[in-house]
Amino acid sequence: MNRLRSRRVWKRIAAVLAVGLVAGAAVSVWWVVRYGVVVHRLTRGVGDTVFYGADGRPWFRLDEQRHDVGLRDIALDFQHAVVAIEDRRFYSHPGIDPMTSTPG
Repeated sequence: MNRLRSRRVWKRIAAVLAVGLVAGAAVSVWWVVRYGVVVHRLTRGVGDTVFYGADGRPWFRLDEQRHDVGLRDIALDFQHAVVAIEDRRFYSHPGIDPMTSTPG
């Protein structure tokens, strides 16, 4: 009788672990697909970017003809402004946020 009870306990533990494994796999697949789709969208092209002034009027536009520049070539105030507005989801992503969102 004691042996039968022990088997039942182990079967229940195995079932709980199996359900946990399946749930963990499902969450992992959902997360990878969600972020994979967003990253794929980014690789298709970023389109035009419009910078707005404090008064809300368009300041200037960047088109697809972008050129990389060194960080030292960008004004420190502009670097701080970009970080301040760009990553408002800092605490909700794993370090790199592939989700695109509009400011506001």
